[in-house]
Amino acid sequence: MMNPESDRAPLRIEQVDDTTIVHLQTREVLWSFPGYEDAETLKEELKSLADQGHRDILLDLEMVEYAVSMFLGVLMLAERRLHETGGRLRLCSIQPDVDKAIRVCGLHRYFEIFPDIPTALAAPPRK
Repeated sequence: MMNPESDRAPLRIEQVDDTTIVHLQTREVLWSFPGYEDAETLKEELKSLADQGHRDILLDLEMVEYAVSMFLGVLMLAERRLHETGGRLRLCSIQPDVDKAIRVCGLHRYFEIFPDIPTALAAPPRK
């Protein structure tokens, strides 16, 4: 049987006003072993968006149920790159296991985290 997820790109990008929403469309974010390049794809896409001048990026993690630790490193690199240019990386719709990993590592202190996209879009910038 065909896995419908395998037919879908790992990322979908949407622009809402000044916010660039990056939807991760995979249940697992793994590193680049054969056939799995989701974390590397995310890293390159976030770098490209920052280089193109996108300063408000919202990462929608609703579908992600599992992520390797390198995924957390990708998030920190993207946050640092955006922060240095006056931008911000926000996270939303985080599933319990991914949220736990973020909190155990103490990374929740570096990100604005929202329960869903509408709440994130309505929130004023953090000071």
